[in-house]
Amino acid sequence: MANKKVEETRQEMRDVENLHSSHITRAVTQLGDDKAMQKIKQMEFSIDLTKQKCDKAERRVKELENENRQLKGADIRNGALMEERDNLKQQVQQAKQLLDEKTKKWSEISIDVTQLKAHVDKLSEENKKHRCSIEKKDNKIDHLEQKLWEIEEELKIERERGQEQQLQVS
Repeated sequence: MANKKVEETRQEMRDVENLHSSHITRAVTQLGDDKAMQKIKQMEFSIDLTKQKCDKAERRVKELENENRQLKGADIRNGALMEERDNLKQQVQQAKQLLDEKTKKWSEISIDVTQLKAHVDKLSEENKKHRCSIEKKDNKIDHLEQKLWEIEEELKIERERGQEQQLQVS
């Protein structure tokens, strides 16, 4: 779309140059030398302005294309973070389910007091480890969700800027 606009602008510039050229030829034949030179200078100035506008439009198109590439990169990173978050949530759920199963097993075990004490100590230690692991994963999920939210906000702002800039170029 942007390249099409640049090509249209270039074609318009060529058309204006051709039009100016034909006007210059007519002006030279119809006007005196001083007036013809003045007219030629005015037309050259107009052509220079048109070229400057075309160059400015081309630079703006390149800027917008660069911003578009950056937005696509942010979108990819956003997708990766969401996938990682979902994976961590699944791991936490599995760990909770495993913890529930071990807790259930622990309550069903009936052995003599010394074996029971040793078994209870072992399960308690595993329980602590699992809870610690779950807390770490919960913290990581919170961190990732915060980061994801920030990236989504940045992405939204960048998209709005891109849309505003495209409207300004148009």
